[in-house]
Amino acid sequence: MCAGVPRATSEKGRVDISVPLRSGTVHWPDNPPVRIERVFGIERGDVANVSTLSLGSHTGTHMDAPLHFVRGGRGWTGCRSMLRWGGRG
Repeated sequence: MCAGVPRATSEKGRVDISVPLRSGTVHWPDNPPVRIERVFGIERGDVANVSTLSLGSHTGTHMDAPLHFVRGGRGWTGCRSMLRWGGRG
């Protein structure tokens, strides 16, 4: 998402329903919690804003490739027809 762009903005028939990720975002009970920590900040005199991210791979709004829930399933690279849902990947 871009700052200043309404979340419900439709682009080519798509509506962004994603949940923003932030420290404390709801997660599956057996997955690690979301942690976002600023390690460098322009406001502190650093040359860039840099953060560390820690989260489980099933956190937030996402689509899973069959690899995540079917034994022997393909990853996204094996599901070319599904790539159109999320863009270029």
